[in-house]
Parts: sequence; structure tokens; C-alpha cells
Amino acid sequence: AQVVIMGRGDEHYERALEEAASRHAGAVAYHATSEEALARQVYAGSDFFLAPSTFEPCGLGPLIALRYGSIPIARRTGGLAETIRDQTRHPESGLGFTFARRSPGSLVKAVSRALKTYSRKSEWQALQGRDSTGGPSPDAGRPHSPEPKVRRSPPWDSG
Repeated sequence: AQVVIMGRGDEHYERALEEAASRHAGAVAYHATSEEALARQVYAGSDFFLAPSTFEPCGLGPLIALRYGSIPIARRTGGLAETIRDQTRHPESGLGFTFARRSPGSLVKAVSRALKTYSRKSEWQALQGRDSTGGPSPDAGRPHSPEPKVRRSPPWDSG
């Protein structure tokens, strides 16, 4: 598994992330920036988007991730509670995986549910297809979307 972390935060977290990236080069990357061009590359190249927010007024990050086919794993708070339907509870219309409690255990359980779905090829493809074709878009209401949706081949599609 590879992990990419972007953004700024408390200094002690940034130091810990820099150390983790150094110790696990090739498996962990940390970018202390919110540069939009890099963020879009990360969205397009990721299978999951982790949003364990304490407070989230609109949930724009997960909505952008959906547009790129990256499935959100989000804490049910603010805008995220309203926009990200949980795949486990709503298998026909879910858009990601959610958790309520602000605890490491709750986060790990949501990640585990997401990884189980990821391992089931047809279910994963249905979830990604739903997100890329029928999920919410940050451009909803705009007459023209400036960028096409990005589709990646799933990891099991080697050719």
C-alpha cells in the first residue's frame, strides 16, 4: 500500500509525517502544501480519499475526489454527513465509507470496510462507476465543466 498525505497542520504532526516519509520512502509521501495541481494528480492517482475531519462545512475535498474516481472515507460531520452516503448501509447508492466517532478505531473500521469492498472486483467497479458518472460534482450547476472526469484502470486490469 502507498500513502500520500498533503497539507499543513500542527508542527508536531508535520515533523512526524516527514519522519514517516523518510523512514518509509516509496511507501509514504508527505507534501506540506495544498498546491492545486499536485492535489489533482493525487486525486487522479488514488483509490481512496481519507477525510477524517473534525469540522467540515461543505465537504468539497471528497466531492472533488469522487469526480476523479477516488472513493472517500470520511467522518460523518458537516457537509460530509449530507453528501457521502455510506456504501455499507446503502449498497446501491453509496458514494464512500463513513464513520461517526472521532476515534482511531472508528477510522480503522471504515478503512477496513473500504478495503473489503476494494477486494470485491464487481462491487468496487460498480462503486467507482457510480461515483464517476452519477455522483455529486463540485461543478454541479455550472453550464460547463472545465476538466473531463479522469478514469483509471483498476489495479486488477493489467492489460
